[in-house]
Amino acid sequence: VGKSGVGKSCIYRSYDRGGKDMSGHEIPGITVNLDFMVKKVKHGQYEFELQMWDTAGQERYHAYMPTWLRGAQVVICTYEISDSQTYSEIPKIMEIAKEYADTKAIFFLVGNN
Repeated sequence: VGKSGVGKSCIYRSYDRGGKDMSGHEIPGITVNLDFMVKKVKHGQYEFELQMWDTAGQERYHAYMPTWLRGAQVVICTYEISDSQTYSEIPKIMEIAKEYADTKAIFFLVGNN
């Protein structure tokens, strides 16, 4: 989660496909509408499902945040390191996330460039 333009899509796409499409071409860094990814991840003896929603930071999708965050066990809050305004929004974003995420959710703060 984070303000528009902080690089959520770049992080999302890099994790999903190493930043490249099926042909090996660079994926554009702008989300036009809404994107969703489910990825099975294995870490040691644990296997879990990672769901990532990319909403392009558009205000019209903010009403859906409670639905997407409900029961989340991990929340990644993202800000742009060269824009202090995006960092100052993090407490408000985390407050919303804490209200709906799992009570034992792990929060990551990611500064992106």
